[in-house]
Amino acid sequence: MGTKLLFIVIRGIRLFLNYFKGNILSILALSALFLILHTAFSLGGGIARFADSAARFDTLRVYPSEKVNLQTLAKSAERAPGVESVTVYSRKDTKEYIKQNAPAINGIDTLPDGIFPPFLEVIAAEGYRNVDSLEQLSARLKDLPGVESVSYGQEWAKRLSGSKNAVSAILFIAVIVFAAAGAVIIYQTVSVTLYKYRGEIRVYSVVGGTGTFITWPFAVLSVCIGALCAAVSLLAYLILHMAFLSSLEDALGLTLSLSRWYCLAFFIAALAVTKLAGFVSAANFLNKTYEINEG
Repeated sequence: MGTKLLFIVIRGIRLFLNYFKGNILSILALSALFLILHTAFSLGGGIARFADSAARFDTLRVYPSEKVNLQTLAKSAERAPGVESVTVYSRKDTKEYIKQNAPAINGIDTLPDGIFPPFLEVIAAEGYRNVDSLEQLSARLKDLPGVESVSYGQEWAKRLSGSKNAVSAILFIAVIVFAAAGAVIIYQTVSVTLYKYRGEIRVYSVVGGTGTFITWPFAVLSVCIGALCAAVSLLAYLILHMAFLSSLEDALGLTLSLSRWYCLAFFIAALAVTKLAGFVSAANFLNKTYEINEG
C-alpha cells in the first residue's frame, strides 16, 4: 500500500514538472485569476468593514413633549436596557450646542433660548450600536411617558448597513464565480495532459490497473498546479499591496490587507477545488477509455 501510494505521488509530481515546463503561461493565467480575486476581496472587504463601522451609530436623541420634567425623563431613559449614559440638554444647552457645532451660522446669539428644543442625548451600550439593536432601543425609548420622538440617523444607518450586505453578497458571488473558473481551467488542463498520455493510460487499463492507480496521479498534478498558483497569487498580492494598496489605504482610510485566516482558507479551498477538478477530469477520461477498449 505504501509503495503504491508513493508511486502515485511521485508520478503526479513528475506529471506536474513535465506540464510546468511547457505551460508556464497557463499557470500564470490561473495565478492572475486568483490575484484578481484577492484584489476584489480586499477592496470589497475594506468597503464592507468601513460601512459596518460607519453604520455603528451610538447616539440617540430623545425629544420630550411639552411640560415634561427632563430630569425625570432622563432617569427613566437610564433604566432602559441598552442605555450606557444619558445627558440632558435644556433649551439653553441646545443653543450652546448648536453654537459649538455650527460656528458658521451667524446670529444664533440674537435668538431667544425658548425657540430651541430641549432633548436627551442617549449613548447606546457597546452591544447595541448596530441598526437592529438601535431600532429596538429607539422603540423602547419612544414608549417612555412624555417622549415625542427619537432619532439616531436611521436612514443613514440603514443605507450603510444595506451597503455592507450588498458588498458581502457580491463578494460571495465573486468567490463562487472565480472558484468555478479555476475549476474549469484545471479540468481542461488535466484533460489536455490526459490526452497526451492516452496511450500509457490505455495500457494501464488493459493490464488491469485500477481506477485509483490511474486517476490519482492526475489529481496530484492538479493539486500541485493549484498550490503553485495559490502561492504565486498570494505573493503577487503582497507585492501589489506594498506597492500600491498601502498608499490607497492611507488616502481612503480603508483596511485593504488580507487576513491570515483568508489566506489559509483560500489556500485550502484552492487545493480542494483543483484536486476535485483534476479527479473528475481523470475519472471521465478513464471511463471513455474503458468504453473504447470494450468496444
